[in-house]
Amino acid sequence: MSGRIHQLSTQLINKIAAGEVVERPASVVKELLENAIDAGAKSITLRLENGGMQLIEVSDDGSGMGKDDARLAFVQHATSKISSLEDLGAIQSMGFRGEALASIASISSATLHTFDGSSQPVAAKVRNNEILVEQGDARQQGTTVTIRNIFANIPARKKFLRSATTEYKYVYEMFVIEALANPDIGFRLIRDGKPILELRPQDMLAGRVTELFPGLDSNKMLPLSFKKEGLQFSGLIGHPGIATSVAAQQFLFVNKRYVSDRVMNKAVKDGFSSTISRESKPVYFLFLELPPGEVDVNVHPRKLEVRFLQPGQIYHYLSSSIRLFLEKVLQQELYSNFRRNEPEPTRIAGTRDFAVAGPGSAVKPSIEFTRQLLGHNSQPEMMLPELKFDQGSISVVDFNFLQIFNTYLVTEQGSKLLIIDQHAADERVKYEKLQKQFNDNTVTAQALLIPEHYPADEKLKILVQQNLDLLTRTGFKLQIQQGKILIAQIPAILQGRDFLKTFTELISSLRLGKLNLSENSAILDRVLATIACHSSYRAGFKLTHTEGTKLIADLFRCKLPYSCPHGRPIIWEVERGSLEKNFKRKK
Repeated sequence: MSGRIHQLSTQLINKIAAGEVVERPASVVKELLENAIDAGAKSITLRLENGGMQLIEVSDDGSGMGKDDARLAFVQHATSKISSLEDLGAIQSMGFRGEALASIASISSATLHTFDGSSQPVAAKVRNNEILVEQGDARQQGTTVTIRNIFANIPARKKFLRSATTEYKYVYEMFVIEALANPDIGFRLIRDGKPILELRPQDMLAGRVTELFPGLDSNKMLPLSFKKEGLQFSGLIGHPGIATSVAAQQFLFVNKRYVSDRVMNKAVKDGFSSTISRESKPVYFLFLELPPGEVDVNVHPRKLEVRFLQPGQIYHYLSSSIRLFLEKVLQQELYSNFRRNEPEPTRIAGTRDFAVAGPGSAVKPSIEFTRQLLGHNSQPEMMLPELKFDQGSISVVDFNFLQIFNTYLVTEQGSKLLIIDQHAADERVKYEKLQKQFNDNTVTAQALLIPEHYPADEKLKILVQQNLDLLTRTGFKLQIQQGKILIAQIPAILQGRDFLKTFTELISSLRLGKLNLSENSAILDRVLATIACHSSYRAGFKLTHTEGTKLIADLFRCKLPYSCPHGRPIIWEVERGSLEKNFKRKK
């Protein structure tokens, strides 16, 4: 091979560009669907044969094209979507890359049939690197692009395609993404001559989600809307009770583009914080709208990744808005459970003065945590009314409870048997107490008579230095010295506990974070949850009657008493009717 520089042919340039744009049939489907959307289509039909390897056809009722535009559609770097360098930084269409159709045509047999509603219908095709344009058959306004035999002329690429079923799976996933991003557009999917989906235009995202995911309970999808400083989040998040073990129903869109973004995904998961376990995956369909100049959509050839001008701001607003929203939703549910049975004040058996103060009424504390809270059944808006009862006014003198296995507290409440995990309950109580003290800057601390030396390498010392303010506010007093960290003071709540083990876990929690201000809320949650965990009653610890009574009362005062800070359930509820059926008292 000669080392001389030479100009590549247009055909070879297009095929190289195709390598960036076209990975498989799903890549072609994405480009064609987005072109139809940009053309203002209100109805789009996708036809496939053999998983898209033999045929991909996209028909729309959009603006259509005249003869000149149809010819340029297959020319590399020809586009109607940008015209200047300034446009490049403010892209609002789904795509602009002029090489898309040219690249697709270079690795397949491509034809275009279009009508703009005023001139004559046009048919265009690419043959032997030449664009042929002629008058087309009569048709309604819009465009049909037909792609046949993808990679037929590039065997080296074609051999990397999977089976028709696998390629169809990728195409279907792309179809779902575009349909979710554009609920106001009708979509049809036809596979090998058989209709698969027919999606009607929807006024609301919830309608499209129901069409595409019929297994999702629409009553458990919560509408979220949040706007601040030019950023707007909207969409649906699943109630914590429907979180799953796989991330199959997690969709993020930025300016209507589907993206896979680490910052946003982490923000959503951190927003759910203690409402689900670390292993659980929340369900969400979320849209971020922001000025085009605030995001770079061209850092990835297929635009699956983006770069934000202010990622820290994105993280903070998204995670905090979800956290606030869920807290209000779950508090409202808790309030509804307390208010469900009025007006006569009642008590848990063996209990005196257990009541919620309210203007002129007492409320039966019917707390159906496990079933009611996790089985959400309403759709509150983002701005919920203030809770009208004072949780701090709950007072308990005595409880009739039984501790079993030195781990669980069993009590009755109305027609229900409540089994409470004492460690998880105490974690929740201490976590919320620490959270309030931290926010009020009133965390109590205990000085150590003899400071503890904690071995530290340079990396650990930097880590502690970066988070010194946070650790100090949680009750630690630390001095960074040569080869070690001196622990002179600990949170009072850890007195008598293995605080060195706690400190080691705190360090591990800090290492999980990115160590910047935008993520301090998530780091703080992990820090406070770790301290709460290590200071709580353990499984196997025998509680006195006073300790057990106080624990149950404190739990019912919590904002979120149904799960511990790590997302594990606290209360298991058993209906009296279920017991009677098991003992054959009732059928």
